[in-house]
This record gives sequence, structure tokens and C-alpha cells, in this order.
Amino acid sequence: MFCVNCGTRLDEDAQFCSNCGSPIASPADPSIEQEPNTQQPYTQIPVTPPYQPNMDAPQTASTQQPIPQKPTKNNKKKIIALVSVLAAIIVLAIVGVLAWWFISGHNDSAAQESTSAQSQNSATDTEDDNNSDTSDATAKNTDKKQSKKQNKACATSLQFEPKRVRTQELDHTAVVAGTFTSSCDTYSLDNNNVEIRISDQHGIIAAAVFDFSEQPIELTDGESGSVSLAFTQDQSFIPAHEPAITLQAKVTLHSSSKGKSSTSTTSSGRRVGASILTEDEIEQASKNALQREIDSDRQAAQSFMTSYTTQLSSKIEGMTAEGKTWTSKDIWEEFIKYTAKHPQARLLWSADWPTYTKHGNGTNYYVIISGESFGSIESGEQWCAQQGYNQDNCMVVDLQ
Repeated sequence: MFCVNCGTRLDEDAQFCSNCGSPIASPADPSIEQEPNTQQPYTQIPVTPPYQPNMDAPQTASTQQPIPQKPTKNNKKKIIALVSVLAAIIVLAIVGVLAWWFISGHNDSAAQESTSAQSQNSATDTEDDNNSDTSDATAKNTDKKQSKKQNKACATSLQFEPKRVRTQELDHTAVVAGTFTSSCDTYSLDNNNVEIRISDQHGIIAAAVFDFSEQPIELTDGESGSVSLAFTQDQSFIPAHEPAITLQAKVTLHSSSKGKSSTSTTSSGRRVGASILTEDEIEQASKNALQREIDSDRQAAQSFMTSYTTQLSSKIEGMTAEGKTWTSKDIWEEFIKYTAKHPQARLLWSADWPTYTKHGNGTNYYVIISGESFGSIESGEQWCAQQGYNQDNCMVVDLQ
């Protein structure tokens, strides 16, 4: 049986076309017999038989809404096969994704482990390098600290021993010859701010700061370094006539940040330092120097108990004379000036001698005498005139 609409071969019991869905007309029941025609034959007008579609010709699509037909066994097989293919594709896709995830995760883990290992190795190498650099730096710092500590120890043990003191008569520059020593076998005194204070039992007699950076004093093999230090008039307070004094020196090395002192070296090799004392220290040192000179000159002044000499000055601190108020420093400098002109000049304390106290008057003056001896008042006055002094600053006296 065929579909009258599309020509598809159909099963005998099909009610709809499996291809186009058109209903299938039921065939005439052969079991019903037609009654014999008893009517007399007559001429019959030919009737055009109903149109039978050509099985091979294409049919016009029916306008009737197709009615879904039940799937056949073949269609079920196709659907099952399609589903199976799709399921296989999905499974393969899932397996592929899982495989990619596993491989990717493994590679990332391996990469992370490799990176971590490289980082650790790099960190270890860096740490080793840093440790090496740190060790080198530490060793250098240690050596530097030890060297600095050793230099500090050498500097701390540095000493200056005065051997001889000589005073220049013209400018009263005190030249102190002595030696530097250190507890170190080898030491170079090249500091530019070396403070040296020389004193006796009464106090400071000389002080200045010296610069040894230009011409260092080398102390090698435990030997001492000899040097002559010159102290100018405002730096020294050494007695003019004390035959022998016991001196001690204190050496202080200051930081280089204080700047260079005005040290110079004379043609004779003497080092000249820069002033370091304050005004108060200078005043006190001058007062000590006056007393030291009085003590030193007392014995020499005894000879004028029976002879004449000339008095050149008498001053006391706070006295107003010659246009200024005198200080211990001024009196000391005046005495130094007179000793430069008259090497035999002596310094007295007036209260120690009868000639200034014999009338019961208390007197406390620093008296400067020329130290020249005269047999008469007239000869003494003549000497004053010869020196250019008048009666205000030169008079004949005896100390009795």
C-alpha cells in the first residue's frame, strides 16, 4: 500500500503516512457483495473516473495540519544511536577537561615547587653572599675598631717629659725641650690639636695647642721623640730667675673637628703653638707667676739691705695708673718687659722689706727693682737719667 499524498510505501495496517503524516483511506470491504442489478440495461453516459494521482509525480503539500505519527523501530534505533554518540562526546569532553586540569595542576605544582626551590636556592645563595659580605664587612669593622682602639690606647698613654726650659730675654718666649713617649712600640703623633699644659707645684706655667699634622713626630721601636716647644709671652708664666724648677706636663689630644691650630715651625725647629687658655686662666696663672717670682728673687734681693738699687715700679691689682686699671696679667707683663731690658731685675713684695714698713705703714705692692747695685744715692740717680727714666718711674732705694 502506498500513500496517495507522497507515494511512500506503507504497512497494510498503517493509518497515517510515516513520511508526510497524511491519513490513509480504508479500502472497500470485499466481503460485502453487491446486489445484482436487475434494472434493464440502458445506455449509460460515460462518467469520468475520479482523479488518481500519479505515483511518480510530486504531490502538492497538503494544507491539512499533519498529525504526528508514532515513531517506528528504525527511528528509535537512530535516536538511541544519536544519544549514545552525544553521551560519548560528553564523556570524552569531561575526561579531556579532567585530564587537562590534572596535567595543568601538576605542572603548576611542579612549577611552583621549581620556583620555590629556585627561590630558596637564590635566597640561600643571596644569604650566603650577604653572609660573606657581612663577614668581610664585620672583619673590616673589627680590624678598624681594633686599630682605632689601639691608636686610642697609644694616644692615651702619650706623655711629654720636659727636660730643659730656656727663656728668651728679648720676647720672653719660653722654649721647653723635651721628649714624647708612648706605651706602643710604634706610634705617629700626627694630630692637629695637641694641647700641652706644663705646670709646677704652683700651677700652670705654660700652655698651648700644637699642630703636628704637617710634621708628625714618629715614635718607633719604643724610642722617644725629641721636640722643642715654644710658648709665647701670653702662653708662658715661667719665672725669669728660677735656676731649677720641677715641671710636669699634661698632653691632651683633641678631635680634629676643632680645626687646625696656628702652629708654625721656626728655622731652629721649634714648634710654636696657639693660645688655649681662657682669660680667667691667664689671670690666675699670672698671679701664680708673680708669687713664684717673688719667692725666687728673695735671696738675691738680700744684697740690697746694705747697698742701694733703683726701684722701677710698684703696682697692685685694681690700681688705676697710667691710664688703666691693673690686673695680675698686666703686672706680670710689665715685669717681663723690665727683665728683657734689665736682666738683673727682681720682683719684691713690699710688705716683706723694712724700707716699706719702717714707718708703721702697711703696704702691699709688687715692687720691681733694677737689681743694679750702687754705692750712693747720686750714682743711682745718675743711672736713672742714663736709662731715660724720670723721678716718677725710677728712684734710689735700699731695702733696710
